[in-house]
Amino acid sequence: MQFAKHLKNILPYIFAEINSKQDEIVGLGLDIINMAVGTPDRPTPAGIV
Repeated sequence: MQFAKHLKNILPYIFAEINSKQDEIVGLGLDIINMAVGTPDRPTPAGIV
């Protein structure tokens, strides 16, 4: 199957790239805090603000 040529210009999904980098870092034994995705439908807890 051939895809349209303009599909080659589409950039990768940024959160997939971030998750790949996160997996790489965790694989090195480092601890990280992933703040890429949250719950925007809920307010920030008062203890954090």
